[in-house]
Amino acid sequence: MSVRRGEDAPAVLRACRAFLAAHAQVTLNLALMQVPGRAGTPPPLVGRRLVYVHRMLADLDWEAAAEAIRPLRHLARPVVDLSGPTGYFTQHTALDALIPPFHTGYADSIYVRDLSDGPLNTVAAHAAAAPVRW
Repeated sequence: MSVRRGEDAPAVLRACRAFLAAHAQVTLNLALMQVPGRAGTPPPLVGRRLVYVHRMLADLDWEAAAEAIRPLRHLARPVVDLSGPTGYFTQHTALDALIPPFHTGYADSIYVRDLSDGPLNTVAAHAAAAPVRW
């Protein structure tokens, strides 16, 4: 997982789109979020808008997998880069600790084959305009 600045969202989303066009074996989970002020959260991150880029490549050859996803590590200057081998469960629960108990927000996810500029720009604009709740 790596984390980029929220203001880099349009460029990161476009770069991920281009990467996936050439690397169908890689799965990406992208999250545009604000970091809540929870215990253990580094103060410089609290309230910031960030882009989380989770990348998955199921491969027993970790070196080959690391090489395949290497371009994703250079999408934009990272705020945090925790790239490395991890298990499926760990990957899919990495952000759970950021969600406060009884969270009243809404999250949804979809699978898309293509993300043209129109929807990509709309997603980035809505994420940037969302009120800061933390």
